[in-house]
Amino acid sequence: MKTSEFLCGVCSLPASYSPCSERCRILQPSKKRVESLSPKIDRAILDSVASLKPPKTACPGVLALAILEKFEWGPSTERDALALLRSHYRALRDLGKIRLYQKGICVPLSKWPRGAFRLGK
Repeated sequence: MKTSEFLCGVCSLPASYSPCSERCRILQPSKKRVESLSPKIDRAILDSVASLKPPKTACPGVLALAILEKFEWGPSTERDALALLRSHYRALRDLGKIRLYQKGICVPLSKWPRGAFRLGK
């Protein structure tokens, strides 16, 4: 990681400090609520990805918004929902339970994709 040695505690992107932006400061209380639902959110992500038939993939922002709305709570935008669930995607990917794709190619575990990515089995 170029900008720092750690990730923002809210959006899980490389940052020099946490929260890394005004948007993340606003989302900080929401992140605490998301973390309290962590096991249920992980299960919902795994169930959603498991239901995909190869070679189908899911948009992480759309999936994040749908999952948070399922728990009768959610931010107003896909961008905010993705910021709140990015750490869950990262953890599940590191455990080998989901894969991240960019331009149809699986992203190696050694790197986090820059830019748009998709979720799959």
